[in-house]
Amino acid sequence: MIKPNQKQSVGTNGIAIQSAGDTTVNSGLTLPQMRQIVECIGDQLPKYAAIAATIVEDRLKHFEEKIISKFDADQTLKSDAFQDPDFQYLLRNAQHAYARSGEDAVAENLAILIGERSKISGQSRASLSINKAIECAPLLTKEEISIAAVSFLIRHVKITGVPSPQEVGTHYANYLSPFLDDLPSGGNAYLYMESLSCGVRAMGSLSAVSALAESYPKSLRVLRTRADLDAATSVEYAQSLIDAGIVFQTQDGVSVWRDIEGDKEFCSAVDLSGLDKSLSVSGFAATHSHPPNREQVIEKIEPYFRRVGEFMDHWDNSQLKHWQPSLTGIVIGYSSLKQRCNFDADVSMWIS
Repeated sequence: MIKPNQKQSVGTNGIAIQSAGDTTVNSGLTLPQMRQIVECIGDQLPKYAAIAATIVEDRLKHFEEKIISKFDADQTLKSDAFQDPDFQYLLRNAQHAYARSGEDAVAENLAILIGERSKISGQSRASLSINKAIECAPLLTKEEISIAAVSFLIRHVKITGVPSPQEVGTHYANYLSPFLDDLPSGGNAYLYMESLSCGVRAMGSLSAVSALAESYPKSLRVLRTRADLDAATSVEYAQSLIDAGIVFQTQDGVSVWRDIEGDKEFCSAVDLSGLDKSLSVSGFAATHSHPPNREQVIEKIEPYFRRVGEFMDHWDNSQLKHWQPSLTGIVIGYSSLKQRCNFDADVSMWIS
C-alpha cells in the first residue's frame, strides 16, 4: 500500500518499490532458474567426458612415447625396472600427473626422473627420494622449479679440481641463466615448497659472495702473486716450495697459493722437504690468500657470466640465501638442470 505522502521517480529500465513494511527483493535468478541451468550443464557432461577421454588418451600416448624414446636413447637406463611393482606404481602415478597437466615440460621432467629411478632397485633412500620427487614435481610452477635448480646448483654442485675464473663463470652462465627470470621475489613459493617437503628455510643465511667464493676458494679468492713470494724469500726458494708441492702456482705463473692452513704444519712440511726452515715463516705469510668482496667476485666472473651481479642481488635479497633443499628438492633441482641444460651427472651422487 502506498502512503499518501510517498512519491517516486523512476528512470528508464528502472525498478520502483514502495512499501509500508518489510520488503524482500530478489534481483538475481530464481531457484527454479538456477536449477534449470544446473540440469542443462548436467545434460552436457557425457559430451564433456567424451572430450576429456580423448584428451587423456592423446596425453597418455604422448607420455608413453616420451618414456620409450628416453629408454631407447640412453642405454644406462634399466628396462628391467618395468617388472618391479613399485616402479609400475610410480609409472602409473606419473601418467596420471601428466594426464592432468598436459604440459610438455612436465612430461619431460617426469621422463627424466623415471629414467633415473630405473637405475635404482629395491627400497632405499635414493629410490624413495626419487619417488617423492616424481610425486611433487608436477605440482610445482616455474618459480618453484627455478628455486630447486638454483639452490641445488649453488649449494651442491662443484667443478672438480681448480677451475679458472673463466671455467667458473661459464659453468654458472650455462646452468643458472635459464632459471634467473623465473625466480620469485616473494616468499610464498618457498612456503609452498616447504608444504611439499622440498626443503626448509633455515635460520642462518649464506651470502652470495660466500656461496660462490667458498665453492671455488682457489679460483675466486684473492691470491698472492709469485712476485710476492719471490720477494719474501727468493726466486730459488719459491721454486723449491712449488717443486715440493707445498705451494701451488696458477698455470699462467702469476699467482700462488697453499692448501696448508696452519703455520706450524707449513713449517713441518718445509722441514720434511729438506728446505731452509728459516724462510718458512716468510713463505707462509707470502702465500696467505684473502676472501674476495662482492666487487672482486664480479670482476672475476662477469666477463664469462654477465648476469652474475643480477644473480647475487637476487640471492641476497630473497629467501634463497636461507633455503636448504631436502633430498626431494635436490632431485627436482637435478632433473630440472638435466632437462633444460643437459646437465650430465648421476643423481645418486647426492642422494645415496
